[in-house]
Amino acid sequence: MAPNTIQRTVRTPDGRTLAIEEAGDPGGRPVLVHNGTPNTRHLSGPAGVSGGGPHVLACAALLPDLVTAVASLASPAPVDAEGLDWFEGMGQGNADDIKLQLSDKVAARAKLETEREETLAATADDLAEMLKTLLTPVDAAALTGEFAEYLTYTGHEGLAPGSQGWWDDGEALGGQWGFELSAIRVPVLLMHGRHDQFVPFGHGRWLAARIPGVEARLLDEDGHLTLETNRIGEVHAWLAEHLVTLYCLLAGN
Repeated sequence: MAPNTIQRTVRTPDGRTLAIEEAGDPGGRPVLVHNGTPNTRHLSGPAGVSGGGPHVLACAALLPDLVTAVASLASPAPVDAEGLDWFEGMGQGNADDIKLQLSDKVAARAKLETEREETLAATADDLAEMLKTLLTPVDAAALTGEFAEYLTYTGHEGLAPGSQGWWDDGEALGGQWGFELSAIRVPVLLMHGRHDQFVPFGHGRWLAARIPGVEARLLDEDGHLTLETNRIGEVHAWLAEHLVTLYCLLAGN
């Protein structure tokens, strides 16, 4: 977990209760982190990645008056992405789960419940075996030590209340996004690793070709997990640069 955190809840207009964790300088500029799935509100030292990508891009497209800049790491493309073989290069575990969710909701929900129980019982030492179809050598090397412990912890915390949130994440990623990438007008940093079998590299290339003005860093050395272990410093520096630029513009400099 990130140090010096504040825990609170927010009631949404549709009656849900969202648990939120805040960290850092309360007087600083806010950075909203959209984590992957399954996950939890608890922040790691770095930030969010993966399944949070479409939500970040939605904020960029739909909330231009609130959003200064966004960074999207290892984001999937829409399932109906024209011209993209969506499953090409995807590890069998993710491909099987997503195909089942798209074709048979009852069977998919039953499988999700089984996987929830397995995740709750898992230790950090179990992760590599559980994710073996998704791990390239680059990512397998990253899945150790504190990072493996953190992923195990967030899996336990996020799924302890039940599986509904995990199910809703899958439904959102597999459904219509509800916005057009062409509507994005704020600066976007997009990162994707060539050695990614969680979300294949082709998704990053597809998004990079369709987000106006995007700064795309399509990385030959990285996978999926290594974006979080190795690249977050670059993301923070990029976001900070755009915040400074905004301050200069507001000040008339």
